[in-house]
Amino acid sequence: MKKEAFAFRFHHSDVTLPAQIWSVGWEVQSSSLYSWNGVERKDQGKCIFQLTLSGHGMIEIGQKRFKVLPGQAFLVKSPSAYQYYFPEDSEHWEFLYLTLYGEACDLCFDQFIDQGKQVMRFHPHSKPIRLLKKIYDEASERRITNPFEGSSLAYQFVMELYSYLPKLEGQMEKWPEPIVQAALFASHHFHEEIGPDDMAAAARLSKSHFTREFKKRPLASHLFIT
Repeated sequence: MKKEAFAFRFHHSDVTLPAQIWSVGWEVQSSSLYSWNGVERKDQGKCIFQLTLSGHGMIEIGQKRFKVLPGQAFLVKSPSAYQYYFPEDSEHWEFLYLTLYGEACDLCFDQFIDQGKQVMRFHPHSKPIRLLKKIYDEASERRITNPFEGSSLAYQFVMELYSYLPKLEGQMEKWPEPIVQAALFASHHFHEEIGPDDMAAAARLSKSHFTREFKKRPLASHLFIT
């Protein structure tokens, strides 16, 4: 599927909506010029969710620095003290992102921030990630045509984040990084004809090594064939 970015600038309605989409996109970055600062950026008053699909990026939040690996996402609000960027030690950074705004989004992101959950791992088949992919697909097919459709999807995403909060750092936390990368690859290329060679390449393992690791994790096997 083509990687694109979509911005939504709906006309204001007479109804105050609790959540709305500002932008959604799928990108691959490989330049040190890619860098966003939470105080300096122009699009303030926004909530940003960004999920790494392959490669890795970096984010600094306050005095802490995090490597954002495949399967991990970060949540930040603007304005605030953060900066995310493409680091020198990364070959590339592929990610999906969703930028939201509205009172419901602010309250949800505040809860994650208060609990120290601004960088965490999501299962590729978890409801928030499935919905993120759906929102991207709806945008790419030009199906989000009015503020009410956009608000409905934004609010659903916020509710899925609330539901997922108690389940963070679940079964996938114990998987080796190569299996996580293969799981993400399979999840985001399900519409293509992929096989063991492709997944082993995504995991950066030999086919035999990947197969041994794969068989140790029945849940991973189930995800790749459904």
